Amino acid sequence: MPVVIGMVVLVRSLLGRAFGRKPRTPYGNRLPPRIHDRLSLSQTVGRRVVVIGDVHGCASELDRLLAALARPDDLLVVVGDLVNKGPASPQVLRLVQERGVRSVRGNHDDQALAAWRAWDAGLPIPKPAKHGWVQGLHADLACELEALPFTLDLPAYGVTIVHAGLLPGADLRDQPLSDLFTMRDVVPASTKGAGSPAPGGNPAWEANAVGGTGQPWAKVWAGPHHVLFGHDAARRLQLEPYATGLDTGCVYGGQLTACVLPALDHAGKPVEDSSPLPEGLPGQSIRLQGGKGIEAQVVSLPSAKTYSDKFLKLEQAAQVPMVHGEL
Repeated sequence: MPVVIGMVVLVRSLLGRAFGRKPRTPYGNRLPPRIHDRLSLSQTVGRRVVVIGDVHGCASELDRLLAALARPDDLLVVVGDLVNKGPASPQVLRLVQERGVRSVRGNHDDQALAAWRAWDAGLPIPKPAKHGWVQGLHADLACELEALPFTLDLPAYGVTIVHAGLLPGADLRDQPLSDLFTMRDVVPASTKGAGSPAPGGNPAWEANAVGGTGQPWAKVWAGPHHVLFGHDAARRLQLEPYATGLDTGCVYGGQLTACVLPALDHAGKPVEDSSPLPEGLPGQSIRLQGGKGIEAQVVSLPSAKTYSDKFLKLEQAAQVPMVHGEL
């Protein structure tokens, strides 16, 4: 099967050179069927939505979190970066497939997919120390990565899920795809390019992937929809009025964190739920959309161990808790 798919990749590559390439993802993959996905109230009614932070190959933690927290009818969503860094990326993809977990696309998901396509086509794997696990990955699991959208909108909740962030003042479909899964900070737009004020009189911003070089985009984001995101493990849990950052560094020995949105009835109102959250999962209540939206629960499962010490080494080198760049 990989040989057949590899021939297809080669033929598409040759046709692309002859007739012009179609738009691609930042790491050169085909665009997913839906770049910006959407689940209506009819698709979520009566079901809690459990949004989980960056997994990064930590299959054991994801399995434990789902076992402790998830109910049979829950809609499960990850904020991206299912794979890389941790010990069990293929197992995460298999678990996601078997449990029907949705996810948006993280930068590591897109990188890993490009590495798998290279291996499948008989080409050298880029950064083999990082992506060597894709060798032998079954095509059906690669398809899980290929289908990931860049955003997922939940209009009944007033929530958008994205891996890294959204550029304030810009329409969703005008957002550069690379920003959606790499940005951490925003800086005022330069006089070159998009230097004019955004609609509504808000200042125009430019995204920056390196944290600590501007303002955290989540602090600038003023809605109206609430954004659930990951990617920024250095800042851990981020609780801003219109944005909640769920990457709490599971792969670095931190926690795997989830935001539990309540089930809604057909009128879009929260269904009363008297069941307590599981014991042993520290949590807190938050209210979305600047305190005017629904109430949600944020819970965290401690990581079993430190799988990657890269973040720790960078913190030690800086001698202070660090806002990282490309991790």
